[in-house]
Amino acid sequence: VVGAAVGMMREFPAFTRAQQREDWAFDRYTPTRELTGARVLIVGAGSIGRAVERHLAPFDVTVSRVARSARPADGVHAVDKLPELLPHADVVVLLVPLTDATRGLVDASFLAAMPDGALLVNAARGPVVDSAALVTELAGGRISAALDVTDPEPLPAGHPLWTLPNVFITPHIGGAVRGLLPRA
Repeated sequence: VVGAAVGMMREFPAFTRAQQREDWAFDRYTPTRELTGARVLIVGAGSIGRAVERHLAPFDVTVSRVARSARPADGVHAVDKLPELLPHADVVVLLVPLTDATRGLVDASFLAAMPDGALLVNAARGPVVDSAALVTELAGGRISAALDVTDPEPLPAGHPLWTLPNVFITPHIGGAVRGLLPRA
């Protein structure tokens, strides 16, 4: 999640495409955004959300947390507060399980509530996001996305998400690291 956020905010996928073209591109370079100081909304305030928050701490981000129900003592908002929280988030991280309540949680209205330039990071499950709504919003270029999961999965050849310049896709490998099982 942190690597994807840093990479997208610093526009690493665009630099990778320039590298593949053997294009230095420095003369067209403009400063990028950065994760440092960003406002991060974590949707899924369980153990994984807390771990991601710990990893974000060195970036001096401001974190808001959302879960199924509010836990005021822990600073966790209920999911019904998303419309109020989304317009203030530079980065929205999805870490919820796939349930009847979360399927399609990220729909057209959710995406429209995100501010211009915001980044959506889906490390949850593909069907948490309405893919058609996401493609429509991303195609307009207003927001960007880092997707470790998609719907459908695997993402078929020819799907529009493959070619959008503001999307970074990994093949559901967010947790596939050496040492995962002992830590789990």
